[in-house]
Amino acid sequence: MRADARRNRDAIVAAAYELFAEQGTEAQMDEIARRAALGVGTLYRHFPAKEDLLDAVIARRFERLAERAGQAAQQAGDGEPWEAFKGYIEWAAEMQAGDRALSEAMATRSERMHAAAVGSGLVDALEQLVEHAKSAGAVRDDLVVEDIPALVCSIGAVAAAAIQKPGWRWDRVIAIWLDGVRAPGLSELPGP
Repeated sequence: MRADARRNRDAIVAAAYELFAEQGTEAQMDEIARRAALGVGTLYRHFPAKEDLLDAVIARRFERLAERAGQAAQQAGDGEPWEAFKGYIEWAAEMQAGDRALSEAMATRSERMHAAAVGSGLVDALEQLVEHAKSAGAVRDDLVVEDIPALVCSIGAVAAAAIQKPGWRWDRVIAIWLDGVRAPGLSELPGP
């Protein structure tokens, strides 16, 4: 891709990143082009449909999640397993709750979310983080990496509902979930 085309594409994704976070998937393509300071035709040459643009934004978000999960796995391996695990979960939940489109996508596009998570390296980084935390006795032995997307999707659902029902608390869901995964656990979990 030529340098100017790459700059235009990056400007479109950056504008969409902001607008989707603010307005959700209802953000309009012409408004995204305007925020990127480009014509609508340029936007459609790069992204023929809104879903294509949403996929690019989701991929960028998952890259951030994977990078942060890798840092948390390193921190957990360096002797701070619970702090690393808890810190990552809280950071990811806050990111999720502050992003309307990501919350909507988590609740309605699970296959796309899974593909983005695998493609970004997030799943591998989370497996390392969970294993470090388990090895140190910080989280319950029956926690599996697949439990984390379930939590994130529930946060997405609560965050999306909070838009319509102010007062719903995603941070409360996180606190309850974190207490539930902390070792040793009070009861055996059903199978994953």
